[in-house]
Amino acid sequence: MRGGISRYYVELFRKLCQHHIDFRCFGGVHANQLLIEASSSTPLKDRVVHSPRPAKPSGLTRLRNEFEFRKQIKIYKPDVIHDTYYPLGSRRTSTASITTIHDMIYEKYGSGERVRLNRRMRLKAARNATRVIAVSQATKADILDFWNLEPDKIDVIYHGSSVLPEPASSPIRSPYLLFVGKRGWYKNFLPALSAFARSGVHNDFHLVCFGGGSLSAKERSMIVNLSLDGKVHYVDGDDCMLASCYHYACGLLYVSRYEGFGLPILEAMSVGCPVLALEVASIPEVAGDAALLLPDDDADALVEGLKQFAYDEDLRATLSRAGRENAKRFSWEKSANEHLRTYKRALSQV
Repeated sequence: MRGGISRYYVELFRKLCQHHIDFRCFGGVHANQLLIEASSSTPLKDRVVHSPRPAKPSGLTRLRNEFEFRKQIKIYKPDVIHDTYYPLGSRRTSTASITTIHDMIYEKYGSGERVRLNRRMRLKAARNATRVIAVSQATKADILDFWNLEPDKIDVIYHGSSVLPEPASSPIRSPYLLFVGKRGWYKNFLPALSAFARSGVHNDFHLVCFGGGSLSAKERSMIVNLSLDGKVHYVDGDDCMLASCYHYACGLLYVSRYEGFGLPILEAMSVGCPVLALEVASIPEVAGDAALLLPDDDADALVEGLKQFAYDEDLRATLSRAGRENAKRFSWEKSANEHLRTYKRALSQV
């Protein structure tokens, strides 16, 4: 697991170490590859507390992690608790607490019993927290739309632009466009596949999908039906591979219909990879004027925008330059300083 939320916490932990903040991260039982890599050496090595991994992880893992975390609270007696996920039940403690809301996707679009349980946990966590962090103004607006929270309780703190390793070799030899992360549901991958075929862009470009799990049977079937065999590639790997994918790509297709922030936009822009995205939720807030933004839920606009993006080299060069500048607006140093202000503010309220 190396998604945006994992990246957020690991980058924050690194900056807190640089600020010589005394903290502990309770990792519990987890499969967070970024945290495993970061905590394998100093300075995080002595700050992360892991639980022994059970031979067969079960549905009780979350309950076990919560139980173990409450034991850690008694051991370390922290001044502030910043949950990395929503707690199970209420904790009987007067300690200042922070919860970060990364998006409101379940509230806006989710259904089913599991989603309803997630909604209840999130709302309870937000109500019980001393302060709430939203990762964008758009996310704060969504929180206020769905939950009866005081606006002043919510601090908007942007993510930073991560420094990725030096790229290695290109994942494929042909020119390609890049799709990063999960592909299901609101991520809009299947409409992107359709636009890739309808636009004719597949005649001159391939599509590389980094991360998000291997291509599903449904995705593979659609690739065959659209005559895209050999044109769509799945790759996975560490940050070096991710950096390579961005570095050699002709552009990033970020066609998600909803995001709380949109970290791949900054990752791409920071290395000069042009971005095509939809003009929804937090994306205009993060991308600024440095991406080709298309209207949501408009298949024809996506086809035409994809053709323009792929074949207009001057446009992509302009977006590349603008993207590098835009990425400079965001830094993990600034984000960490704002987190520290929120922690102090929470302390003053208990």
